[in-house]
Amino acid sequence: MAYSYVPGGEAGVKLRMRVTGGAEIQRKLELMPKEINASIMQDVVLIGGEIIKEEAKRNANRRKRTGNLADSINVKLGKEKVGTKVVAVISAGGKGWYGKLLEIGHKVVVKGVVVGQVPPYPWLRPAFDAKQKEAREVMNKELERRLAEIWQR
Repeated sequence: MAYSYVPGGEAGVKLRMRVTGGAEIQRKLELMPKEINASIMQDVVLIGGEIIKEEAKRNANRRKRTGNLADSINVKLGKEKVGTKVVAVISAGGKGWYGKLLEIGHKVVVKGVVVGQVPPYPWLRPAFDAKQKEAREVMNKELERRLAEIWQR
């Protein structure tokens, strides 16, 4: 399986899971009804996304003022769900809309004039870096477990 960190559009990252190699696994996946295959892949990538989300929440809480950022971090399926490729998007929204501003830093502009600069406070990328290996391992085990259940029927 291949996994990658892809900076997301808003304040997020995408965790991609794609089944590669292992001709027997790919052949068996192709033989499964598409809805079962997609459901398993979606569940598994969301499980991996939750691991990264929890670390992102811990990171956000280290600089907690209101708790809005940590409370607004979520994991959802991306629109890229085709065949053996599924994407989970980990991002902040709602009251944590400012998450991207913290992640990359920003200028403070008043009436068109830059009056200051806020340095970056990365909370999401470090979460991905710290937890991607654990997420990958958990996702691999869960995918193997679910496929074994189906293939034993």
